[in-house]
Amino acid sequence: MKNYLFITLTALTFQFSFSQNKTEANTSAVSETLSSDVIESEATKTISNENLEDVILQSNSQQTPYNYLNKVKRFSIGLKIGVPNIITGGVEYALPFLNNHFAPYVDFIRIKYDVDESFSGSLSYSEFGLNYYFNQNGNEFYLGAGISKFSLKGKMEDIKVVEETEITGSADTNFKFSGTALKLGVKTGGTFYVRFEVGYSIGKFPTEIEINVEGNNGSVYKQKEKIPEIPGISKSGVVLANLGFGFSF
Repeated sequence: MKNYLFITLTALTFQFSFSQNKTEANTSAVSETLSSDVIESEATKTISNENLEDVILQSNSQQTPYNYLNKVKRFSIGLKIGVPNIITGGVEYALPFLNNHFAPYVDFIRIKYDVDESFSGSLSYSEFGLNYYFNQNGNEFYLGAGISKFSLKGKMEDIKVVEETEITGSADTNFKFSGTALKLGVKTGGTFYVRFEVGYSIGKFPTEIEINVEGNNGSVYKQKEKIPEIPGISKSGVVLANLGFGFSF
């Protein structure tokens, strides 16, 4: 009986020990599996985050048509055709601070003309100032303010100083106007741009042209010619209107 009891207790002890070891083994395996899954999940999450950041960076760096047109192109060079400048060449630079709103500009033209040996002269127009763009890309709508100067010189040779005599000589004139130019404009984006401006140059516009006449006998005469009425020109200034085009980069 004692032997039978001893054998039974030994069998139960062995079975309990085997079950405990099996349970610990299963628990360890489950723990290792869970740890592996967690590590793999974290690695996948890290890789996914890195890939997402790469995708975002790559997306932001791509040159879409919208981003290309709205990219700040600071330097512009081109031509303007209109009144009173007739035709001018100009440059503009969008300042890289104050959110790209301000852009100083300079427009200038000087034309010499010789109709024939008896008549010659020159025309010049200059304007410099500052444009304020409403957006931060250096294009679209803007307000401009500057100083404009217009000059017209002419000289005529071999004219009769006095009609009733045979005295001849030369005549010359120098017409000048200076004003404060205020204007509203719009400029397209991109490498090739088109702009349109309208405004007014405030200043005292002369109503007469003074002509100096010098005879070949040493006589000197001065006479004044009244300027005819011209649309867009008054005693207080001149209307500004021009169309421009050029390149920005």
